[in-house]
Amino acid sequence: MNVATVPLMVHRYAQPNLASLLALYEQNYAALFHLLGMAGPYPSGAVARPSRLPALYLSVLERERFTTTYHLTHHFGQADESQMVPDLQLRVYHDARQCEAIPSPAPASRRGNPMIPMSERWSVNIMLNKWLRYCLDHGYCFGGIHPSVTDRSPAARAPDPE
Repeated sequence: MNVATVPLMVHRYAQPNLASLLALYEQNYAALFHLLGMAGPYPSGAVARPSRLPALYLSVLERERFTTTYHLTHHFGQADESQMVPDLQLRVYHDARQCEAIPSPAPASRRGNPMIPMSERWSVNIMLNKWLRYCLDHGYCFGGIHPSVTDRSPAARAPDPE
């Protein structure tokens, strides 16, 4: 998989703002859509295992009409002592074609306050974007056949600025 098909444009933005965060969500959606391949929807989850690399686990936590919440992680180590790193929940907004990483667990200082600071959303979604790009570059795919992302997301149609 060539990462040029899912362009990274987030470095253009020096400071996180709503417009750049939404553009990042679109890029995350395009990358996740490509990673999911053509086999979805997944009833409970899936595993991607490229040769000589740790398995990537996807599980469906919640499925609604316009959203799906996934858990995405790698497992490192033996089964009894495995570490799940990175370990993220992703909320996919199918109608808006956006995907956001949901920071969890909530720090004690934020419990009871549903608003997540933009800087925290920005940093966790930048990390998700880089992780999804890493997975695509290293051959991870849940569905076996990569879909055409150019038909799915306006962010995927933009040329790679790098």
